[in-house]
Amino acid sequence: MASFASQAGYAVNFGALFAAVVITVLPVLVTYIIFQRQLQGSVSPGLLK
Repeated sequence: MASFASQAGYAVNFGALFAAVVITVLPVLVTYIIFQRQLQGSVSPGLLK
């Protein structure tokens, strides 16, 4: 992401930059949504100790 943004210099292509952000964030977001219950279940018992 940083190299992509720095290659643009002063002429920033916001469409391409937004597409790169979506491609970077989307897999993490989907993984979190899928495993949300398991993550919350594993954190809760640790807080009660």
